[in-house]
Formats: sequence, structure tokens, C-alpha cells
Amino acid sequence: MTFFCNSAPRFDSKQLQVELDSMTEEEKQQCARDIYGKEKTHVKESPAFNRDALHQLEEKINHVEEKEAFEMAQLICPEYVNSVEFRLMFLRSEQFDIPKAANKIVKYWNRKVVLFGPDRAFRKIRIEDFENEQDQEVLNQVGIRALPGLDEGGRGMVMTIRAYWPRTPGSGNSMVRLLWYMLHAALENEEAQKNGIVGLGVNTLSVNAYSSYTGKISRLIWRDLRNVLPVRIQAYHQLSARELFKSIFEMLMFSLGPRLRARFRSYHIDPQFFADVLEPFGISAANIPVEFGGDLEFDPEEWIEKRRIIDARAAEGTADS
Repeated sequence: MTFFCNSAPRFDSKQLQVELDSMTEEEKQQCARDIYGKEKTHVKESPAFNRDALHQLEEKINHVEEKEAFEMAQLICPEYVNSVEFRLMFLRSEQFDIPKAANKIVKYWNRKVVLFGPDRAFRKIRIEDFENEQDQEVLNQVGIRALPGLDEGGRGMVMTIRAYWPRTPGSGNSMVRLLWYMLHAALENEEAQKNGIVGLGVNTLSVNAYSSYTGKISRLIWRDLRNVLPVRIQAYHQLSARELFKSIFEMLMFSLGPRLRARFRSYHIDPQFFADVLEPFGISAANIPVEFGGDLEFDPEEWIEKRRIIDARAAEGTADS
């Protein structure tokens, strides 16, 4: 039985049009640059600039309230939470808006403890953290993927494939943990931190196959993307069945928030042509899986094993430092 939650927050097409019409010309031009990714628009950095920003960030964090999890991280993993590399991710995600970056770091640790538990929260996320049965099922399906390489704008790419998402209650946190892992994997490339991430969604489920629980997982994911994770989503392209898109449009628009609503594009085409429609936006077929018209051969088991090796080396480096 398929059903949609009537109480879910919504944002309708009239509200969207009012929002788009209120944008200034400069905002519209910036939006177009973000969608097409033909030029890099990140903040220009230098060693002196970064040092000053990091100093201001430390001062601003000191004034943020309700940061018990952050303070615990300071005690348990100071080399991680205080590292330049870790803090720069948050500054870059907010275009060096110091107050926003400070608040996001505190929210990050609060959320990470809830999501991963105190035993796993105070270190880098690893494949081995997916240890229970639901986590393993979600990981093996790889319904969220950090795609290899960068697009023409130097941006990372993360793809969600709804057909591989679990549709049974109880697996929501496992999916969100997978999102966290994949985004951190994408952000290992410093260019992706600076230039942002492009989201690619494939949602070819029929209306009958889509459940309110699938929508709940989506809302959890977008909440963390917008408010917690050290990432800046520059654009979002979604391939979806037309009838399903009509059904979920208002809920999806609410989840995206005002910035991404203007940078969202939807396509109702055969999945094998997805790579073709993405090419004008600076996304090469070499980065898109074969099943969606690209050239990328993706083997989940091989990818997972490669990540185990990467994680183990990173853990060894942390232990040696």
C-alpha cells in the first residue's frame, strides 16, 4: 500500500514562483553559474587569509552555546576536531561566513553523537562503522554514491538512487549514516570542499512503489545536508518519473530550502539518457554509471573493498601522528 504523509511540510509552485521572482539580477546570475559549473566561484584563499579565518572561527565557537558534544570531542579527539583540515571544511562550506561555520561545527558534533553513538562519533567515519544488519544491507546496495573525479567546475558529485533505498521502517538512520560516509569520501578532495558538490538524484520509482517512509528518509537527508554537514550543494539534478514527481513536488521543494530550490532541475526521461542531459552542466559521461547512460562501471563490492583500504591507511596515519 502506498501513501504520502499529509502532515509533511510543503512548498507549492506558487510559493516557488514568488521566491524566484524576488531574486535580484545578481542572484540569478550567481544561480546560473552554480547550476552550469563552468567557472569556479569559491572564496580566494591564501595562508594568511586562512590563518585569520581559523582564528576568528575559534573565537566564535567559544561563544556558541549548547556544545557539550563539541567539548567532548575536544577531550577525546583534539587532534581531529582542532585540525586545520577539519575546520577548513566547515569554513569552505559556508564561504567563510564565520558565525555560520561555527554554528555548523557545533551542530555537526551534536548530530554525529546521536547518529553514530559515542563509541564511533569521535573519529573519522569508516566503512567498518556499518556493522549491524541494517547498516550492512544499506551499504551493500550503495543507494548513495560518491562518484569518482570532479566536474568541469571542480565540484564533487554525489548520486542518490532511490530504487536501492530500503522501504521498510527502521533503516532511516542507516541511510543517513551512508550519506555522511559518502560525503566525507567526496570531501577528501580539497577542490570539492572549495567548489562544492553537485547532487544527482535518480528517482524512477512508480507512485505505487514510493512510500511515506522513503519520503521521511529524504527529509532526514536534506536536513543534515542543509544544517549540519560541511558541504555546499551547488546544484541538484533529479531524474524522476513524471507522475511520482507531481506527487512529491511540494514536499521536495520544502526539503531543499530557498537556495537549492533555485538550483534544482528535474528531468522526466529514460534513465539511459541521464548522462546526455547532464553534459551541458559540465558533468562528463565518464563520471556517470553505465545504467544511466554514462561510461562508469561501478562494482559495489570492489568500491567497498577499496574504501576499506583507504580507511585503514587513514586510521594508521592518525595513530602515528
